[in-house]
Amino acid sequence: WALRVLIFWTLVAVLISRVLVSYGLLQLVPQMRRSWMDVVRMAGVRGAISLALALSIPSSVPQARLVVDATFVVVVVTLLVGALTYERRVIAMDLRGG
Repeated sequence: WALRVLIFWTLVAVLISRVLVSYGLLQLVPQMRRSWMDVVRMAGVRGAISLALALSIPSSVPQARLVVDATFVVVVVTLLVGALTYERRVIAMDLRGG
């Protein structure tokens, strides 16, 4: 049960952070169009570094396995959601020019 709750809130945190970076920080770039901010939000980081860092946590650390499991689920979910919806979302955007 604790793993499901952790995974849910981890996924929520990842989605919120991507939105904040894409639409918050990228607002500071004057030439960045809204459609390209959408592409940045969708692309995200694919998780290799996150998973490597999670796997490097020593097993003596309490809840280390929980962190690895949650990280793995976040990576798999973001890959699947991205792969299954990326083409449709990019086609729907107006990405011609600048």
